[in-house]
Amino acid sequence: MPERHTHAVDPLRFVATEGPVIGSLCTGVAGLDLGVAAVLGGRIAWYCEVDPHAAAILAARLPGVPNLGDLRAVDFTSVAPVEVLTA
Repeated sequence: MPERHTHAVDPLRFVATEGPVIGSLCTGVAGLDLGVAAVLGGRIAWYCEVDPHAAAILAARLPGVPNLGDLRAVDFTSVAPVEVLTA
């Protein structure tokens, strides 16, 4: 069985660091979002992900960050505003 490797980036540091507030659409496993946060700083405020497998990974990587679910059903007027939107 192949060895499993963990990534070198600690995703928890992107939950509450200083910098822009980030929102994410169609997040997947947050590769783009974590990359943006690594370059710009900031924190991921919320994400929209419907795939159950990706959502499970996100829940582990970004504890306490809400998954808004299907972006087509979100009332964005009631969502915390962000300064950077990834998709």
